[in-house]
Amino acid sequence: MTHCFWNKLLMAACFFLSVGCTQRDRGIPTGTVKGTVSIHGERLTLGNINLFSTATGIAAGIPLDTNGTFNIPGGIEIGTYQVTVTPPSAGGDGLGPAPAPAASSSKIPEKYRNQTTSDLQIEIKKGDNHIELDLK
Repeated sequence: MTHCFWNKLLMAACFFLSVGCTQRDRGIPTGTVKGTVSIHGERLTLGNINLFSTATGIAAGIPLDTNGTFNIPGGIEIGTYQVTVTPPSAGGDGLGPAPAPAASSSKIPEKYRNQTTSDLQIEIKKGDNHIELDLK
């Protein structure tokens, strides 16, 4: 298997172990998150949704699937998260500097790609959360 596959598998395992299990074990309230990302009503099928809490420092990066949906089944700590939507990298492993974005995802507006310019925020509540983001 490729080096990239193992890096992604390791990152996913670390995410679920650090966010899902540890918080529940410590009694911290969490919420599961499912949602979609669209641009002017059309589903975005390539990219990543990134969540960051300025209050707790918790961050999560989730790839979109081919239906334009994302899912954090293990849950994430409740609270307000700033959201960015970024193109998938062209072969990067997510651990070093980001390679050039894949050309097919260039339709994501620049504003939503950067934490300082994105105005997207979501509130994660205890239990199930369904988030629909429409980038304009």
